[in-house]
Amino acid sequence: MTINDDDDYVQEMRLAAKLHRLPGIYERDLTSRDVLRMATTSGRQVVLFDDVGVLAPGGPADVVLLRLDGMLDEGLHEPGFDPVDLLLYRGKREHVDTVLVAGEVLLEAGRLTKVDKAKVLDELRADAARARAMLKPEVRELVAALRPYIERYYASWFRERGAPHYHYNLRG
Repeated sequence: MTINDDDDYVQEMRLAAKLHRLPGIYERDLTSRDVLRMATTSGRQVVLFDDVGVLAPGGPADVVLLRLDGMLDEGLHEPGFDPVDLLLYRGKREHVDTVLVAGEVLLEAGRLTKVDKAKVLDELRADAARARAMLKPEVRELVAALRPYIERYYASWFRERGAPHYHYNLRG
């Protein structure tokens, strides 16, 4: 799951890195490797699974293979650059070439291998149309009529706004 509908997991990692920066030149930021670890191997601690998040014999073998060519095409990188930095700060979903889940190839050369995307989208559109058709006009009218009262009721919940800043951006 991602914050928007582009399903770009690298973008989520980049956002996590930026949100966890502290102000000031002496503060230690998360490194690209810290963020990658958070997004991969550290996740297993959250879900309490010891057998996920690592590549090991007999393990589930979830692997993502990336194409570096699109990230390196500008020729701006010195020899010895950290490829994890490159991934975090220049990587995009279109750099994903191959995805294996539990050892099974689900994406190869950037194309889905097990799912007909067009067919799934057609089914979703049909389901959405059926759901809209079931919503009767009188229900829509009732919702529209009740909306101002509901908004007024909940408006009082947010009068106390608290601090106008995120604590990581607090300058004090």
